Amino acid sequence: MHPDSEEFSSVGGWVATRASGMKQQRYGNIEQMCLGVNVVAPAAVTAKPDDSSAPEQQQVQVLALKKSDDTSTNIGLRDFFLGSEGCFGCITSVKLAIHPLPEVVQYEAILFPDWEHGIALLERLARAPSTAYIPASIRLVDNQQFRFGQACKAEVTSAVGKAKDFMKRQLVTKVLGFDPAVMCAATVVFEGGKEEVAMQKAYLNELRKQYFGIWGGSEAGANGYRLTYAIAYIRDLADQMGILGESFETSVPWSRVPFVIKSVKAFLQSGAPLYEGTNYPCYQDMGFSLEDTPEQLVDAAAYERTSRNGNKKVTKLVENSHWISYRVSQLYKQGVCIYFYMALPVPPKYIGPTAEINKAKVEYYEIVERGCRRCILDAGGSLSHHHGIGKIRRDFASDVFTPQAADLLNTIRGTLDPNQVLQAGNGIFQ
Repeated sequence: MHPDSEEFSSVGGWVATRASGMKQQRYGNIEQMCLGVNVVAPAAVTAKPDDSSAPEQQQVQVLALKKSDDTSTNIGLRDFFLGSEGCFGCITSVKLAIHPLPEVVQYEAILFPDWEHGIALLERLARAPSTAYIPASIRLVDNQQFRFGQACKAEVTSAVGKAKDFMKRQLVTKVLGFDPAVMCAATVVFEGGKEEVAMQKAYLNELRKQYFGIWGGSEAGANGYRLTYAIAYIRDLADQMGILGESFETSVPWSRVPFVIKSVKAFLQSGAPLYEGTNYPCYQDMGFSLEDTPEQLVDAAAYERTSRNGNKKVTKLVENSHWISYRVSQLYKQGVCIYFYMALPVPPKYIGPTAEINKAKVEYYEIVERGCRRCILDAGGSLSHHHGIGKIRRDFASDVFTPQAADLLNTIRGTLDPNQVLQAGNGIFQ
C-alpha cells in the first residue's frame, strides 16, 4: 500500500479511515490487506478474543473479527470497521496480509507533451489485459506540479552536470518541441521479480510510444516519488509566510476526469464564489451555463440549485494570486484518484500567533475546501477516495448516503456504543 503518511500514521488509523497508498496497484488498499481486526467497543459485546487465555473482562469487551479468503459466513463484520473513523470502537490489533520483498525495485519517469496525452496513456494502462502489466505505482502530475518539482531539485554545481542539464532541455524543448509551460510528467515505480518488471516496462514502453512520451530517467522518477514526503513540510514552511497550502482528493470515473478538474480550477480561478452562508458555488460567476451542454462541467440540477439562490449575496474568498495543481495518484479500471493541491494567500486578519487566529484560519480553509468539494460532487466526483469524511466533509454525507443507509449505520453504532462514549462526530454518525 505504502501511504505517504507512514511517518506519522498507524495501521489502526489506516483501517479506521479506509486508507490507500502510493503502491495500491500492486498491494491493494487497506481493505485488501486487512484480514482481521480486534476492536474494543464501549458496549459489552459477548465475543471471544483471539487469545482464549485472556482475562475474563476482555471476553466481554473485545470484538474479534476474522477474515480469510475462503469463508462465506453471512455478512462480513470486519468491513463495518473499515472506514468507521473512530465511531464504532478502538482498533487494538490488525491481521495483515504480507508479501515477499520484491526482487527488483526500479524508478522511472515519462515526460508527455501535455496532460491529455498523459491521462490517455493512464486510461489505456488501467485497462491492460491483466493487472500484472501495471507497475506498483504510476502517478501523473500536471504542468504546475512538474515545474514545482523542477524548482525543488538540488542545484547542479559541476560544469559536467550543467552541460548535461542544458543538453536535456535542448532535446526536450527544441528538438522534440515540448512546451515547458504545458508538458507534464509521470513518475513510475516497478516492483517484483526480474521477469515481471521487464514485462511491465516493455508494455509501458509500447504505450509510451503511442502517446508521444519520452523516458525521463530513473533519477527523475525517484526524486518525483520522494517529493511526496516533503509536501507536508513545505506546507508548514509556507504557513509561516502567510500562505495557506493544503491538499484534497477524490475518486472520479474516467469519463468525468476533465470535468472535475475544470470545475475545481474554475472555482478557485474565479475567486471561490459562494452564495453567502452556504457551501454552494455560484456557477454563473464561474462562467458555466446550461448552454454548455453536452460538454457542461456541472450537472443541470446543480446549476439550477444555485441559480435559485440568486437573490443572495455572492462572497468571493480567494485572491487572484493563488496556486492550484493536480495529479492522478492511483488507477482503477473504472476511474482514478485525483489529488488537488492549492496554495492561497492568507487574508491579513488570519495571520498571527494566537489560537483564535489559527482557529479562524482553519475555518477559512474549510469553507474554501467545501466549495471545491461541492464542485467535485456536482461534476461527477466522489466525497472522498481515502481521506474519509471526518468533520470537514460531513455536511455532504447526504449526497452519498440515503436516510435509510444513515439510519442503518447509526443503529449499528448505537449497538456498539449505546451511551455515545466515543462521540467522535465523524461522517454521518450523530
